[in-house]
Amino acid sequence: MTAENSTWTLVQRCVLTEDSRRQPLYARGGTPTSRTSLSLDAGELVTFDTYFGGFPAGYWTAYTPVDQLRLTLSVEGSALVSVRATDRRGTASTLSSTAVSDAVVNLDVPLTVDLAWVWVEVTADTMGASVLDVGWEVREAPRRAVRATVAITTFNREEDCIRLLEVLATMPEAIDTIVVADQGTRRVQAANGFAAVNASLGARLRLIEQANLGGSGGFSRGMIEALEGRSTHVLLLDDDVDLEPESLARLLAFAAHSTESHIVGAQMLSLIEPTRLYSFGEHVSRRGFWWGPVVPSLSAL
Repeated sequence: MTAENSTWTLVQRCVLTEDSRRQPLYARGGTPTSRTSLSLDAGELVTFDTYFGGFPAGYWTAYTPVDQLRLTLSVEGSALVSVRATDRRGTASTLSSTAVSDAVVNLDVPLTVDLAWVWVEVTADTMGASVLDVGWEVREAPRRAVRATVAITTFNREEDCIRLLEVLATMPEAIDTIVVADQGTRRVQAANGFAAVNASLGARLRLIEQANLGGSGGFSRGMIEALEGRSTHVLLLDDDVDLEPESLARLLAFAAHSTESHIVGAQMLSLIEPTRLYSFGEHVSRRGFWWGPVVPSLSAL
């Protein structure tokens, strides 16, 4: 089967934000005009070499059989579109470039074991341009059907929990169940806004009220509930997390294409300083059963 007649699957959208504090996490350059589009002034460059903009090619080659990646985007006006990458030594290079005018762009990228991160850069011509619907597709079909349970533990953070539920209500049907383990002295279901989000989520929301068993007790309850359903994966979330919905969509796509099931430890950004990385990931010491940073030098930067 050739790339021309293959079926391509979207695994990552390059979304945007109008929040100026968070914009450097998504794209550098350009002015966002929607969640999936931005405008460029004459000669302006936008790069998606960012926290949410880059494609983690190294992880996909290590844990999936994917060997072909495709960039897809639309350009209104005239611009130069370049696919850039770093190798495992951190050396950056340009993989391909093409000049386009009012066109949908598809650029194929062979995934080799030496690639680490891949991203796109667009430079507008003298009249400016707009960039729309940037995404990354893979040629291989998903290896398994994926359905997820989201397990949330909450304690007297009703407003935060409801805000998180409102975000999850916008997510696709791949989220099978949302389990909220309410361990507080003030119940979530009595708070303003719960009735509306409950109606929005319908049967997908399962609210459990129990004694305060700590985070581990609440998350364990969520995992137990997931075993009784049809979910293949569980995502554990604190009640006050500011969730980027695209992150969850990418996790599900990665899980669907992985050769084996994996435990993915999320990183932690600061709510107050959105571009500040607090943790690159954590692991648990089996001897002492205590957690700590995977890479100490990349914690609390």
